Amino acid sequence: MHSSTFSILKILLSGKNSIKFLLGIVLSFSFSITVILATIGIMDGFDVALKKGLRKAEGDLKIQYRGGFFELEQIEDKLDLHPISEITGIVRSEAFLISKDRSKGIVLRGVEPDSFNEVTKFKLELVENDIVLGHELLAELGLSIGDEVVIVFASGRGDHEQLPTLHRFKVVGDVSHGIYEKDLRYAYVNLTYIQKLFGLENQINQILLNVEGAQKIDSPAVFEKITTLGETIEDQLNGLYRAIPFWIEYGGLIEAVKVEKVSITIVLQIVVVVSIFNVLAFVMFLGETRSKEIFLVEALGISKKVMNRAWVLLLCGIWGLSCFVSFFLVEITDYGLQNLSMLELPGDVYTVSKLALFLEPKYYGIVFLISLVWVLVISAVTLYRMSRKEIIQGLRQEFS
Repeated sequence: MHSSTFSILKILLSGKNSIKFLLGIVLSFSFSITVILATIGIMDGFDVALKKGLRKAEGDLKIQYRGGFFELEQIEDKLDLHPISEITGIVRSEAFLISKDRSKGIVLRGVEPDSFNEVTKFKLELVENDIVLGHELLAELGLSIGDEVVIVFASGRGDHEQLPTLHRFKVVGDVSHGIYEKDLRYAYVNLTYIQKLFGLENQINQILLNVEGAQKIDSPAVFEKITTLGETIEDQLNGLYRAIPFWIEYGGLIEAVKVEKVSITIVLQIVVVVSIFNVLAFVMFLGETRSKEIFLVEALGISKKVMNRAWVLLLCGIWGLSCFVSFFLVEITDYGLQNLSMLELPGDVYTVSKLALFLEPKYYGIVFLISLVWVLVISAVTLYRMSRKEIIQGLRQEFS
């Protein structure tokens, strides 16, 4: 039975034209599948890259006192009651950076290198008047390691509170957050040094912390855990402090990406439908060019059941081969996004400058299953069309 099926397939696919047509159909079908997978992967990749960049800069939770500066020791004992793995205090201030004849508004962050590295995984080495700039900020100002810059900020007290003060810093490195705006605005200095300049002693105005067991960034359960902990901390501190999850700053954009992913995936089914018409054209081509052979084998005793099995096997083979090829096309697309400069995104427009496809196995299954459904529809149409012709009618038509 199986040998008969494969013999019929051999008859259907005999000839160079049939093989060329088959290869074209497989490439067309696999390309349409790749388009959908790549679209999902790009949007999920954007989502993951954005969250990673935000988490890298802010930790899981950011806590700030509504009244301004405070000492970490004031609330440290209460924070110890919660599942917190790493914690660091920082001083955050807006300032102007002046270099040569150019100036730029920046977010200046005074950090304690060791604890800050534990929270964000940034390996910063800062002593005295050292400063580390965001990668885009360094590039835009045309600075190099070892150059000196002047930071202007308001740090006076009493009657001189609003007077600007100028301090010189030496550029010792740059960092990349993966988010264009932060790479363009953030600068880091030593916490002890900036506290001394501001006359703050041990005071800070923000705490960054990580939550235990919250490593998986794409898990809804992790987001829920971080949100719940933030609300608990706010309640415990009587609303005097704000606990801000790391994604809140871009929450609207993240939600928009989720909605767009669904709508775009639905719209792109049109691409699959077009490629399915190509498959149908291939079936019709084989039906016309191999009609004599088909009717002859039926006349020789091959049952319609065997013929139908051959057609279904052919169409499922096209589907399976297309899925296999699309897997490699997705990998090629991913490589291109990560390594080809022509595919880099303008960070000022798309927030992140470089993307990688992020595809969970379930999306492969969903897209492959939907494409299989379309193939089965084509199989049903094909079998119905073939069943309408009787053997005698076909023989008369072909040999009259």
